[in-house]
Amino acid sequence: MEKPTVVLIPGSFCSAALLWDAVIDDLHDAGYEATAIELRTVSPPSTSPPRTMTDDAAHIHGVIEALANEGREILIVMSSYGGIPGTQATQDMTLSQRQSDGKTGGVMGLVYVSALLINEGESSEDSFAPFVTPQASHSFFKVSGEYLHLDPVGSAAVIFSGLPKPVGESLTRKMPGHAAGSFREPMTSTSHYDIPVTYIKCTDDRIVLPDHQQKMIDDFKLVSHSTVKVIEVDCGHCPMVERPKETTQAIIQAARSNA
Repeated sequence: MEKPTVVLIPGSFCSAALLWDAVIDDLHDAGYEATAIELRTVSPPSTSPPRTMTDDAAHIHGVIEALANEGREILIVMSSYGGIPGTQATQDMTLSQRQSDGKTGGVMGLVYVSALLINEGESSEDSFAPFVTPQASHSFFKVSGEYLHLDPVGSAAVIFSGLPKPVGESLTRKMPGHAAGSFREPMTSTSHYDIPVTYIKCTDDRIVLPDHQQKMIDDFKLVSHSTVKVIEVDCGHCPMVERPKETTQAIIQAARSNA
């Protein structure tokens, strides 16, 4: 059976290359075609007007639609905030929906890597609200107009908690701003309820806490019409950087189980 094309989506503040390059190399070595998509909301605070979650979703949708129109089956892999626009982009793009419309190709599976797995009508802020105190974020980002930008030292300790301090800080210094309004936009898609989901739960995550991840998994199981599988990885928020080979194997496992 032909292997799906893997589309990888970063989280807030992150470039696709910074987050996914090592995993892409490993996927290529395993015979998978893979590509990573840059988020429109990730940009310097000077960008005006700021982009929205809807802009991110439209950009992702355009990429996966083009792949689907080539007849490709697609596995979407998302990190952190990327779970919201990545999910939004699946609207009317599922394999079953396209087949019923007489089309080939489509999204055959979703992988959330400590990512926001939310329901219709919810936003990033809604999802985080029960788990984050107002003071918790002050150590790692600052507000600049309609943008947020990271404090390299404070943010490295939570985003890349499993890496040596100098390495984590070198990475956060490469991360630009993020349009703040995107965190308040509700997601409207319901297509993910009908797609097999794999959740890679990061047990030492200091951004999307393990209890937060588990609540999203539990809530989603109540509304999903398909399978929901969980793979635990003992690492922080970014296993694709901390443990790229283990992350790659989890993605391949999801691809095989959804085939």
